[in-house]
Amino acid sequence: MPRLIVIFLSVVFCCSTAFADNYWLDRLDATIHERYQVQKQKERKLSVLLKTVNALNEGRAKLHITDSLYKEYVTFRYDSAMAWVEREKNLAERLGDDYYRQLAIIHQAYLCALGGYYAEGEHNLQMLDTVKLNHQLRYEYHVARFWLYMFCDQYSSNKSLKPAYRQKMKESLMAALNLADKQSPEYLYLEGQMYAIVREDQKTAFRVRSNLIRRLPVRSKLYASTAYDLAWYYKSQANKEKYVEWCCRAAISDMLTPLKENLAIQDLAMYVFEKGDNIDRATRYIYVAMEDAQFFGARLRILEIAHKFPTILSAYTEKIQGQKSRISFGLVLLALLSVIVLLSLIFIKKQNNLLSLNKLRLERMNNKLERTNGQLQESNEKLEDTNRKREGLAQLYIDLCAKYIDKLKKYQTLVKRKIKTNQSQDLLTMITSSRISEEDVATFIHRFDRAFLDLYPSFITEFNGLLLPSAQISVSLPHELTPELRIYALMRLGVKGNQEIADLLFLSLQTIYNYRSMMKGRAIHKETFEEDVRKLCTVIK
Repeated sequence: MPRLIVIFLSVVFCCSTAFADNYWLDRLDATIHERYQVQKQKERKLSVLLKTVNALNEGRAKLHITDSLYKEYVTFRYDSAMAWVEREKNLAERLGDDYYRQLAIIHQAYLCALGGYYAEGEHNLQMLDTVKLNHQLRYEYHVARFWLYMFCDQYSSNKSLKPAYRQKMKESLMAALNLADKQSPEYLYLEGQMYAIVREDQKTAFRVRSNLIRRLPVRSKLYASTAYDLAWYYKSQANKEKYVEWCCRAAISDMLTPLKENLAIQDLAMYVFEKGDNIDRATRYIYVAMEDAQFFGARLRILEIAHKFPTILSAYTEKIQGQKSRISFGLVLLALLSVIVLLSLIFIKKQNNLLSLNKLRLERMNNKLERTNGQLQESNEKLEDTNRKREGLAQLYIDLCAKYIDKLKKYQTLVKRKIKTNQSQDLLTMITSSRISEEDVATFIHRFDRAFLDLYPSFITEFNGLLLPSAQISVSLPHELTPELRIYALMRLGVKGNQEIADLLFLSLQTIYNYRSMMKGRAIHKETFEEDVRKLCTVIK
């Protein structure tokens, strides 16, 4: 009996752990669906600030708003943050405002560290005379210096320099802690870092961080960072349930704030992948991480994710191949059934020769079975054709992924060469100016059109059936879609978000809005037009 109780409790514990994991992962999935709406809210806030700063004359008020724009962009868009901090510095120099000039230099140092430009970040900090800095600027200086040497310690390939980096990191951490407002959440955050890094007392660091996170709003960078630190503590204690919960909390906070410079969802992607029970979820998480990293624009994060991306993508591809194998097995079974039916027909014919009285009935049955066999063969042919067409779309997707993976590898090689030759500025210029070629865009669009029309040959005709007679769309070439048809082709495939459509078709977000608005105005039933589009070609010919 005691043994049975132990077994029962073990089963209950495993089930409860799995339930807890799925609860937080499901919450994260729901937040992922909302992230574009949150991003739009962030962009509306930025739009207001931009209008405000453009309306102001040069003065301290404009400096203040310019600094606010840097703070809004620093975790949202790397290039924009760098541009606004440069404006802040130039404006401060014109106004003779030393406070904002020095603050801008500190911000530039932090951005350089965030982007992986450690030498430039160190150079910026060395430009400042810490003795002449006021209390607040000295605090900002040491916080930026702490993060600079933290990144150097984490990402530098030169192991001999790591002890020096770590010592400088500890020095700046202690200096920032001494300068911080002891009543502020920032003080508790730095205190947690001090216990974890300087004193290596992880339990005390955990208690400090647990106290801190109760004081923080979920929509804040400090909450996301603290939640991520708590997740890593639970991971060190082998508490997988709490690790997943706090990683999810950190990732949810990243998306609700929103913070495009994130780490938690990358860790979750690898956790789900290594767990091996939901490769689709792992693939979705790593794509979200890659999308955010590309949106943010810092090369360090893109390269970091690029190392994880192929592993998960390879597993996802293997899953697709497994599904194809099962389909092939099904077709073999259908073929065997066809053979069995044929043998049955032969047997029936032989029985017809022996049973003359049932000849007519058996002949009718034979004819019926032959028709059924013909219909089955026709269905097999349609299924094979449909699979071929769908594989064309899948191949287009895989080719595109492979192409970008190859580009990422080439960029990695180029980055290493440029860094080794101290050509960082050339590298920055090249990365900033890089764009997908028009030839690549045209090739992708052409292949997409052919693959889609192969799969849905009646799409254009059915689409025109939703439009007013005077608003019919005609195409110049038989295997080519117009831009508006291409937008609604993606919607037919299940792509709903304007930003996602814009990215796939290499168009601006405003262009997508314009096309959708124009086509809705030309529809017979405007209220249900886009829903009607998703129902087109429900039977693949």
